[in-house]
Amino acid sequence: MTETVETDAGPARITWHPAKRPRLVLAASHGAGGGIEARDLKALAAALPEHGVSVALVEQPWRVAGKKLAPAPKTLDTG
Repeated sequence: MTETVETDAGPARITWHPAKRPRLVLAASHGAGGGIEARDLKALAAALPEHGVSVALVEQPWRVAGKKLAPAPKTLDTG
């Protein structure tokens, strides 16, 4: 399941990998040069739900907007 949420920096996208009987949620995001298709994030999303951990992969607003590079840190660190 995917949902879009509004943030101060624009819309972000959350892709959920739910556990059948969730005990907790892990929210994880990508680095400045990648996306939620990174191997480590995909591995977490594949492995953790069977252990009761729902995984929320967060795609940053600048990626949702189609940009390849993150804005300057002073822009990211507002709010």
